[in-house]
Amino acid sequence: MRSFVAIAGLTLVASVLRAPRGAVALAAWVGGYLPGLLVACFGYLACAALFIEPRSGLGLDSPQNLAGMVAFAFTSLIIVALADTTRRARQRAAERLTATRLLASIVESSDDAIVSKTLDGTIRTWNAGACRLFGYSAEEAVGRHISLIIPPDRLSEEEAILRELCAGRRIEHFDTVRVRRDGSLLDVSLTISPIRDERGHVVGASKIARDIGE
Repeated sequence: MRSFVAIAGLTLVASVLRAPRGAVALAAWVGGYLPGLLVACFGYLACAALFIEPRSGLGLDSPQNLAGMVAFAFTSLIIVALADTTRRARQRAAERLTATRLLASIVESSDDAIVSKTLDGTIRTWNAGACRLFGYSAEEAVGRHISLIIPPDRLSEEEAILRELCAGRRIEHFDTVRVRRDGSLLDVSLTISPIRDERGHVVGASKIARDIGE
């Protein structure tokens, strides 16, 4: 019901202002194809009744009016298509933003340490679980090398992990040892996944570390 009232209102305003294309664009932007097409049809009928002579009909007996109707229909279809495409793109962007925020919330609230890094080992993200597990705040860890939490005798593991990541392989349940800020050693199980860009190239890694010590 509200849609029909809105369409009627847009048609009336467009007719009075002689701006039917603006109403078509607005209807398609808000509602999609069908409202846009309905406003286009009703807008033309209203304009024809109010401004095209003779006002009792559509004036299609005049080649000029007929050409005008065809041009209006063609431009209206283009406007509707562009507006609806833009509307859908806006909706998809909003959905992606919502999904990203939801994922960020899940990561941040996880009890496990979740860290992302570049291929050269630079830490990019550091969740609250990592703060609790390793003792470094996000401000202290982000931007530093991942060796921050790796004991010197375990640095060779990173080279092996990097080779697996560059091959696009995921590493699961890799039991190893890491070091806390206070210097104490920590038994952890790592799950490491490659991070890819929009072209599918591996550009980094995400690590989930779980404390498996007694």
